[in-house]
Amino acid sequence: MGPNVVVWFRKALRLHDNAALCAAVEDASRSGGTVIPVFCLDPHFVNSRKVGPLRWRFLLEAMDDLHRQLQKCNSGLFVLQGAASSELPQACKHFSAGTICFEKDTESFARTRDADVTRTVEGLGVKVRECHGHTLYNMDHLLQRCAHKPP
Repeated sequence: MGPNVVVWFRKALRLHDNAALCAAVEDASRSGGTVIPVFCLDPHFVNSRKVGPLRWRFLLEAMDDLHRQLQKCNSGLFVLQGAASSELPQACKHFSAGTICFEKDTESFARTRDADVTRTVEGLGVKVRECHGHTLYNMDHLLQRCAHKPP
């Protein structure tokens, strides 16, 4: 049995059309490991006025639905509470992960958070697979095509 693969669910709280989940399944199939689905309740959002009651209800319902879908696949959603930069490395250690997969995010806070998570887990020897899927077009490719200048 090889190393496990953590898939970090964030905005795409679904099984279908999920690039990070597909990447995690591919890696786990190759390594002989197991896919470990996680969601992190980061205090940046949990303790924020950015998230109103309706958005919270939607998030909780989506997480519950995802957990039920995963249960049908003999799995489940592990919910972590705390800063992603500290919780995800701990989860990677706990689950003996060789890889963590997540969808690339373009928001400023998310880019900083993802860079911190990447740096920390790579320091533990965990491979990072950041997948395109959150936007209609791959933003990196669009920026390269226009030489990083606005159109």
